[in-house]
Amino acid sequence: MITDATLTRQAVRGYHDARFRGDVPAATAQLAETFAFQSPMMSSADPPGTCPASPASSRSSPEST
Repeated sequence: MITDATLTRQAVRGYHDARFRGDVPAATAQLAETFAFQSPMMSSADPPGTCPASPASSRSSPEST
């Protein structure tokens, strides 16, 4: 039986493996359409913009607080 925890673990592992081998398209394919990231330094609703290996990462906007 496949549980939600198993599916989550597979998605996280797929993202991690792809991101750290530099495969940004494969990494972002693991993210939900509603994905958003926010930290004290930046925020992004653009999945490719959250991968440091991605040229799109420069499009992330600084947090305005």
